[in-house]
Amino acid sequence: MKIICASFDLKDHLSLVSRAVPSRPEPAVLGNVLIQASETSQKVSLTAFDGSLGIKTSFNAEVDTGGSITLPARLLNDIVTRLPEIEITLEVPESELEETNFVTTISSTSGQFQLTGIDATEFPELPTIDPESQK
Repeated sequence: MKIICASFDLKDHLSLVSRAVPSRPEPAVLGNVLIQASETSQKVSLTAFDGSLGIKTSFNAEVDTGGSITLPARLLNDIVTRLPEIEITLEVPESELEETNFVTTISSTSGQFQLTGIDATEFPELPTIDPESQK
């Protein structure tokens, strides 16, 4: 997975979904944010879920290689908010995709960071709302 995006886009959307990250997540994957990137739509979606409240948002980005991963929400937010308003690259090497814990590299002109994420398949699905039941 490889994403190139503007730091302010990632900051804004990450701060929004971070509101749904529990302070004491159980299971541990709920302390992460789910990042999904699509090559066809060139969009990145971020999802957070605390078991009862779920927030999902998306934004346009340059997606070289699609995929999905979960990363620690608080740590990712701390890193991204301290970066200047520049382009950021998030990358998970193809060799890492065989593992259960992924090392994601976040790089910009001001530095490079590595975070260990959890497989996206462990992140629970957000409940769907039937529009017919809302009437």
